[in-house]
Amino acid sequence: MRAFRRSHLSSRVRTTDPLSFAVLPVAVVGVGLTMIGVAFVAAIGQRPSEVVLLIAAAFVPYAGILTAPPASFPARSLALAGLVAALVGVVMIAAPPVLSDDIYRYVWDGRVLTHGIDPYRFAPDAPELAHLRDALWRKVNNPELPTIYPPLAQALFALCDGLHHGPLMLKLLSLVVHLATIPLVARIAGADGSRASLAYALNPLALAETALSGHIDIVAGALVAACVAALLARRPWPAAFLAACASGVKLIGLAVAPLVARRSRLAAVLAVVLALAPLWPLARAGEQSGADASGLAAYATRWGGNAGPHLIVYAVARGIVAIAAPLTGAPEGMIDLKIARPLLERARAATRKEKSAPTRRDRFPTELAASALARLMSFALVIALAMWLVRRKADPLRAARWVVLSALLLSPQVHPWYLLWLLPIEIASLHMAGVVWSAAVLVAYVPLDRWVIGRQWIELPLAVVAEYALVLAVVALEGQELVRSRLVARS
Repeated sequence: MRAFRRSHLSSRVRTTDPLSFAVLPVAVVGVGLTMIGVAFVAAIGQRPSEVVLLIAAAFVPYAGILTAPPASFPARSLALAGLVAALVGVVMIAAPPVLSDDIYRYVWDGRVLTHGIDPYRFAPDAPELAHLRDALWRKVNNPELPTIYPPLAQALFALCDGLHHGPLMLKLLSLVVHLATIPLVARIAGADGSRASLAYALNPLALAETALSGHIDIVAGALVAACVAALLARRPWPAAFLAACASGVKLIGLAVAPLVARRSRLAAVLAVVLALAPLWPLARAGEQSGADASGLAAYATRWGGNAGPHLIVYAVARGIVAIAAPLTGAPEGMIDLKIARPLLERARAATRKEKSAPTRRDRFPTELAASALARLMSFALVIALAMWLVRRKADPLRAARWVVLSALLLSPQVHPWYLLWLLPIEIASLHMAGVVWSAAVLVAYVPLDRWVIGRQWIELPLAVVAEYALVLAVVALEGQELVRSRLVARS
């Protein structure tokens, strides 16, 4: 960890060992060739696990980029980073997205919008959309739920669908945004931009989740990084707009918006209001068409996987609900929640396979209530951290990094591509927890082979425990180093 953060602090340090100068080119070539191998293995139809193993293998040469001596970085590292990432990315675009089927949902939503239909109104399996179905529609995930993607993401989906070859265009868009983020990372990193640009451009997870899988999360990550850059430049109003745009792609912008108060409270209010706006269509999705539940309600109560510290929050929430339930007078295993009735009713509809009228519309299973409460508590903790960092007048880059990292650690669902929200600012800040996590999170793909064969998603608890133990250990080391540096500064 210290090698990544400190080996480059003084560009005046020179080395006479010729082997040290070979570390960087060998590392760059190694990452590039391994990721091209990933594309080849995916293209010939090998199992997803073999694709994931090659991505994991790419982190071995990638470590050389993190530890190479400062003098070995060329003067045009930024151009080199963009060139190598572009060459590798173009090859990966041609391979099928074997690790995720989200791209087909993106294309479907874009198709619905380009045909002049509100994508929030109907679920993909609604009879009103039957005329739009083709072979691609069969690959759409969660066809019984209206979309969960915010408005700006929908606009990007429609743009790519309008250009035809939707999946290919979405992968190209993700790669282009990844490449465009490289100079932004270099700018935020300042004097350490050479190492940061290469480390970000060739991060194996970032390449795989953009060029191979076409995840739109890279746009949210780029917008968060741009928001940080605006705050560093003391431009709160552009920062507020960028935070709101990030929320328009993925709701992570909601967590970042309060940080604008570091420069302007008025701009922060605008950022929060605009960042909350995408929740309106998401919460009402499917109401007009009589859909059982919205995608947001299902996500807010039911979906989960590869979770870490959120399980602790859930245990606390479950205890609270267990104590409160008998006090409401509801039968055993139920809780009376009149205030939260609209959201929980739609959430409950998302959890049942058959339609059935509840005996009372204000009584809900305690498990459902505990799940919703845990998610609310996790969100509140992240917002509280953001406000605390604003009060402490923390550096915008450091604050944003901790907020996004905490949001991921407390999330009930952590897909590997969610790390795209964090990686630009993590690498720009020269921290290691997110970089380590970008490798460790690959264990989330362990159940994928069985899912492809028999539609069974079974996580390995020990793998998830190992993932979070490693990440939290790095976070602890970083915290220890921060405390030590502050003590030295005070003495």
